[in-house]
Amino acid sequence: KMSDDDDENAHLEEVCDSFRQYATFARCDRAGRAHRLLTSLPQSQLEFLPQSMKPGTSEAMEREKEMQKAEIRNQFFIDSMLRHVGMPNSQDITQQEKHSMKKGKKKWSSDDNMSKVSSVLKSLVRDWSEEGAAER
Repeated sequence: KMSDDDDENAHLEEVCDSFRQYATFARCDRAGRAHRLLTSLPQSQLEFLPQSMKPGTSEAMEREKEMQKAEIRNQFFIDSMLRHVGMPNSQDITQQEKHSMKKGKKKWSSDDNMSKVSSVLKSLVRDWSEEGAAER
């Protein structure tokens, strides 16, 4: 039987793993939503989409680059938080996995945990934006 400390440490590691996996999940989630949108709309409605949402257009490619940059900046922010509290960040784990004999054994976070990570980021943005200035 695990002690309370063991349970708490396991939970902390699970939470940190979710934060470390943010950029990967964000990119996959965004790609999945775009695919579902584009495959569910009839051709007559696809015409009304902005150029930045039409696959293959220069605007869509530019938007994709900007979204990837934002995901990387967010991951860097998360990694900085993890580093600040003495926890390994996403790059540390990537390096460990490259040198580990356990290749292919990665445990992915649940959608529920990734939703919580996204909520934390949204709260931070809201709290530290102009909108949240009055509450600080």
